[in-house]
Amino acid sequence: MVEADDDGEEQLLGDPTETALVAAAAKFHIEKSDMDRRRPRVAEIPFTSERKRMTTLHQVLQDDGSGDTPWQNASYVACTKGAVDIMLNLSKYVWLGDQRTPLDDELRQRITDANSALAQEGQRVLGFAFAPVSEVPDDQNL
Repeated sequence: MVEADDDGEEQLLGDPTETALVAAAAKFHIEKSDMDRRRPRVAEIPFTSERKRMTTLHQVLQDDGSGDTPWQNASYVACTKGAVDIMLNLSKYVWLGDQRTPLDDELRQRITDANSALAQEGQRVLGFAFAPVSEVPDDQNL
């Protein structure tokens, strides 16, 4: 949650992982309140130690102003965050700059090495993935 302090400065309150994601998005001028309005959440599979990831499904409103996005012609977009190794096993592509690029063995190794290096420094790393979806899937396929 975003809340203003006594000086009018915004502070992020709540789960540290969630607030870190909100802060990272804000650095790219992506505001949570705007995203919540333009892509309302319609389903969620919570994180479990078995899945090692959390998935949310968001409706893509036709007038959402998102422009040229991978989900511009989709009814929904599924967003998943979780352990990097799990996300790599689920993914076929990565975004480099503004282009979708096949996830080959070299890129997979670069990501794995970067994840290991950050973990050695005590950093917690999450992978993030999304996929356009035409209809609301059942929980098993989300």
